[in-house]
Amino acid sequence: MNEHAVGLDPADLAVVWSRLIAISDQMWLTIRRTAFSPIISTALDFGCGLLAANGGQLAMGAVGMASFNLALPTLARDILRRYAGRIHPGDVFIGNDPWLCIGHLDDVAVITPVFDGERHVAFVATVAHQANIGGALSHRRVREVYEEGVFIPNTKLYARGERNDTMFDQLRANVRMPDLVLGDLEAMVGANEIGAGRLLALMREYHLADVEALAAELQGRSERAMREIIRALPDGTYRSEGLVDGLEAPVHIKVSLRVAGDEIFVDYPDAPPEFPYGGMNVTETYTVVNTHYLLECALAPHLPHNEGSIQPLHVTAPEGSVLACRFPASVGLRHTFTTRVSSIVLAAIAQVAPGRAMAGYGTIQVAEAFGRRPSGAFYSVGMIGGGGRGGSAGRDGIGGFIYTSGAASTPVEYFEQVAPILVTERQWQADSAGAGEFRGGMGQQVSLRRLPGHDLPVGIRFTPSRRQVGAPGLFGGSPGSLTDATWNGRPITPDSDLGRDGLATIHSDDDVFRYHVSSGGGFGDPRARAQDAVERDLRLGLVTPEGARRDYRE
Repeated sequence: MNEHAVGLDPADLAVVWSRLIAISDQMWLTIRRTAFSPIISTALDFGCGLLAANGGQLAMGAVGMASFNLALPTLARDILRRYAGRIHPGDVFIGNDPWLCIGHLDDVAVITPVFDGERHVAFVATVAHQANIGGALSHRRVREVYEEGVFIPNTKLYARGERNDTMFDQLRANVRMPDLVLGDLEAMVGANEIGAGRLLALMREYHLADVEALAAELQGRSERAMREIIRALPDGTYRSEGLVDGLEAPVHIKVSLRVAGDEIFVDYPDAPPEFPYGGMNVTETYTVVNTHYLLECALAPHLPHNEGSIQPLHVTAPEGSVLACRFPASVGLRHTFTTRVSSIVLAAIAQVAPGRAMAGYGTIQVAEAFGRRPSGAFYSVGMIGGGGRGGSAGRDGIGGFIYTSGAASTPVEYFEQVAPILVTERQWQADSAGAGEFRGGMGQQVSLRRLPGHDLPVGIRFTPSRRQVGAPGLFGGSPGSLTDATWNGRPITPDSDLGRDGLATIHSDDDVFRYHVSSGGGFGDPRARAQDAVERDLRLGLVTPEGARRDYRE
């Protein structure tokens, strides 16, 4: 396949590719501006993409959740199988099957087939984390996905342009904040409509009868570029292993990364069996997507990605393990486990491409406030914060960065506006970063209390991201800090409500919940850190004199 097969010269092909990415970005901006809930409009926990009529990924936006976009072909192909011969103009599909979609019920996809007249020519799709999907308030004790919320197999939200009121009624009856959830779904439908219109206009402008040949060409170019990058790596098998936080105690994870010519094979041998409860199981789909994303970030960060760039990447995990769990395992907190495992994958990548590697990172941390307003309406909003990224060759880690996600930290002002909470502290914690020639990103300290004058109880939902094992350093760097939390100055114990169930209640204006968001690991020997870098950190208050002497000058 070449540019002549799609009737475009190289310059036009480059313009069309950029336009496709821009269409995805315009869909993303539409959702951001029209969504109802802060998890989408402020935390930006969503993504958008374009697919060919056969479900193959055409383009994803430059913004948004790349891991979300990588799962869209699986969803589109399930729709093609399930609704063969029954896909019509005006149809809009919805689904959140964790074994097909993004690994837990909260992330809901809306997929719209694009028609030119009566011909199905493409799909446009969005995936977004919903404000609530029903189920238990705490994922910590759930045993099955049935307890985690509304499970939506791919089904029609609109049929031939007619709204499926039964589906909307079912959602309204089963989620705690129906106005936010249904409003966000309509925003997603509207964004898809804009994307479909822009895509059809582009096809007509360049006289494209469909996008199948275009998709094949763009995917082929991405695949060839990725294979060329892999071919430059030394062949061999590279292994890493380490402990990561489990349910009650750390579990051991092994990663095998094999480079063979222009392909990479990643395996998770001897992965522990799926957890019997707690929501930290990961579907194979999400394990594959997350591993693809780590490899693409490290090896090809500037390559325009689509389904072609993942063709040389092969990922496997034992069926029934925590990284390839079986239905109906609980999966609501799947991201907390994959982010921990990702650090072991990064350590394997460091062996084959040390100049592109990053030390382990502090994971995303969410403290969610929920309850009833005086009107009786339910509210739930998360204070989302990123842990520190790991140090890398020539660069300190970034503090407060939500990796591997593309989500954003919740602004204090917005959190306080939506929830009856005062954020009395949010600052870097001195001496928290993993020491190294290039240190890890800093960890944060956050304190919350109830808004004075709000006399109703306020619930807090909190699951520590790295309570047992810190983000590992690389090449002699130190590990990052652990997540910890206190209630009124006293450490959270495993037998407390917060320690056991991840839930607690603020009953008094004097109650203070304080927690630390874990930092990133260091890269390289701390004794090799440049003196001016240590002095800069001292001036900024990121390290104390005692910490500098301990970590960098002994």
